Amino acid sequence: MTDGLRHLAGLPMPGADDQRAFGRYAAHIFLYGYAAREDGSSRAGIKEGGKHGWIAPQPVFPDLPPTRKSQESWNAVLDQAWSVFRQAGYDAASMDGISDRAGLPKNTIYRRFGSKAGLFLFTARRRIDMILAAPVELEKGAFTAHEILTGVMLDMQKRFCSEDCLALSRILIAGAGEHDVMTSTVCEYLVQQVIDKILPIVLSLIRTGDLAIGVAPDLAAWHIFVLATFGSRFLFIAPEGAEEQLALASEAAEQFLFGIFRPPL
Repeated sequence: MTDGLRHLAGLPMPGADDQRAFGRYAAHIFLYGYAAREDGSSRAGIKEGGKHGWIAPQPVFPDLPPTRKSQESWNAVLDQAWSVFRQAGYDAASMDGISDRAGLPKNTIYRRFGSKAGLFLFTARRRIDMILAAPVELEKGAFTAHEILTGVMLDMQKRFCSEDCLALSRILIAGAGEHDVMTSTVCEYLVQQVIDKILPIVLSLIRTGDLAIGVAPDLAAWHIFVLATFGSRFLFIAPEGAEEQLALASEAAEQFLFGIFRPPL
């Protein structure tokens, strides 16, 4: 129900009607999961595709002014800015320090990004793109839905537990109170990129009949990430070694497919 701490990062809560609808949806998924079953219980009460208020649209980043510097050169500036943000946090990071690291006058950075918040928006977007750049790595010989989803869960778990992703998540949560527009924009971008990464796998499992027809595919993709990270638990308690990582990924796949229900052996 807390949607993986998404709203702690500055996102507004859904309206009353969507909260009630999401409550019913979450209760059903908790009980039965997303798997298709012959008794039809996994289809009951699941909202049919379409638009809903639970996943916001792709956020719009501000337009950047033209510049004579190449995108590669600006990416290097963003990488230097991230080194400062990651080490100091958003509030304590100074534009003077970023200017020194990037080797550019502070006014040049301001002309490009407008403000410290604008610089952080594009710095964070670049980190998210880099965190999610590689293809999803599935386990070799994964054929069943559970095996496929275990691989996806493990892949997402490892990405979330990377130093950059943990640092970014902590900055977003810490800054949400005073910088809600900035943090919510970054967080929704992260949500959308995660969905785009996982959505083809969800759609494939719907086509093969492993997931129930009528699920909201974007919400299912996001719930894979929520379960893979155990509701952002890994921000505070990291898994211990490869064996625990795999066990947690397998349990997350089981929960996604069947909820608390366990099919007979």
